[in-house]
Formats: sequence, structure tokens, C-alpha cells
Amino acid sequence: MRKVLLLSVVCIFIGVSLSAQNNALTYRNGVWQNGIRLSSSDVKALMVNDPEALSVYKKGQGLVVAGYIIGIPCAAAFGFDLGTRMGGGKGNATVLAAGAVGTVVSLIMSLVGENNVKQSVQLYNSKLGGETSYRIDFGLNRTGIGLSLTF
Repeated sequence: MRKVLLLSVVCIFIGVSLSAQNNALTYRNGVWQNGIRLSSSDVKALMVNDPEALSVYKKGQGLVVAGYIIGIPCAAAFGFDLGTRMGGGKGNATVLAAGAVGTVVSLIMSLVGENNVKQSVQLYNSKLGGETSYRIDFGLNRTGIGLSLTF
């Protein structure tokens, strides 16, 4: 009995994870397939046979990149002017306003782009057909030791 219990505990602490291998994509702060994060070119290569999903993906990636291009300098200008004001200097209201507006616009663009990427993953997966995805996880979680089956 002790050997079985010890073996079970070892398996739990190792974190054995079994998952079905399939072509389905997932989105978790990036596009993943079978536990591997895919680059943008890999995703485009996978979606080449699904022009609708590819179009939505490219649109989303474009918005995310544009959001970064606009957001970084605007946030820097906003932060510099705000820091100048907090340090006792005299700031420029135009720079502060332009930086704030540019930062907000870039955040909106990035969020819309991320939603488009998520939507493209859903479109791609919906056209895969009868493939099912499941995952069995053994291991520690916030409340203790657990077993989970995810579909």
C-alpha cells in the first residue's frame, strides 16, 4: 500500500500531463498548438488553407503592431511630461494631452487586434471538423492536489 501511495505522490509531483495531439490552436497570450508557442509565420503557414481566418489574423497582427508603434512614443512623451510636472517643472499641456490620447488609442488598437487574433484561432478551429481536444492533468493547484480533465 505504501508503494502505491508513494508512486501516486511521485506522479502527482512530477506533474504528469497527457494531451491529445491534434491540429487545433489555442490562444493564451499568443497562439499555441500542442503546447508549443507558434511564431506569426508559423500561424500564417497553418492558416494558408483558410483564407478567412488568415485575413482576420493578419488584420489583428497589423493592429497590434500599429498599437505598439503608436503607443511606445506616446506613452514616453506622456510619462516624460508627467514626470516633469511631478518634479516641479513646467510641463507642456499639448505634449501631455497628445501623449495621453495616443496611449489610449494604442491600447484600444492593441485590444482590438488581440480580439481579432483570438477570433482567427476560433475560425480556424471551427473548420477543423470532428477533431476533439482533451487534456488530463495531475498535479498541485492552489487548493491542493488535483486531477482535471479539460475539453
